[in-house]
Amino acid sequence: KREKEKAISKLEPTHADISYGPHERNVFDIWLPESPLKKEATSLPLPVFIFFHGGGFVGGDKSSFSPQIYLDAGIACVSANYRFVDSSETLSPVPMQDGARVIQTLRHRASEWNIDGGRIAVSGSSAGAVMAMWIAYKDDLKIDDSEDPVERQSSRVNCVVPINGPTNLLPDWIV
Repeated sequence: KREKEKAISKLEPTHADISYGPHERNVFDIWLPESPLKKEATSLPLPVFIFFHGGGFVGGDKSSFSPQIYLDAGIACVSANYRFVDSSETLSPVPMQDGARVIQTLRHRASEWNIDGGRIAVSGSSAGAVMAMWIAYKDDLKIDDSEDPVERQSSRVNCVVPINGPTNLLPDWIV
C-alpha cells in the first residue's frame, strides 16, 4: 500500500506550473482525467476541484496534493501555490485574493482545458481551508469593466470543502 501512495503523490500533472499572476508563486498544476474507455480526454466539460495547501500562510507547496481519487471520478483537479505573508509587504488578504484569481483564470481558460466553469469546488487544508472558506463566502471579485479579461470572470464557486480550517482568526494573526 505504501508504494501505491507514493505513486499517487508523484502523478505528473497534465499541465504544470501554469502562471495566473505576476509573482513567482502564482502558479498552479492541473490534472485532466482520461476517459476510462479510450484513454484520452473526455468530451464533456469537466467539473473542477481546486486544492490550496496548508502551511500557516508562510509555507507549503502545491505538490502536497494527490489528485487520483478525483480523477477516477472524472473530475479535473488543480493544486495552486499562492503568495506567503511576510509581515511587511505581503499581508492578508493577499493569499485569498491569489486563490480567487486561480478560479478566474480557470474560467478564462475553460475551453482550452475542456472544464466547466459553472461547476467548481474549492478546498484546502489548514491555511488552504481558510482560503477556500474566504473565497466561498466573499462577494464575487469579478470586475465587469476591467481591461484584464481574467478579472472579468467570476470568483464564485459551487462547493467548499474546508479540511482542518480554523474559523476564527484574529486580524493580527495573519499578518
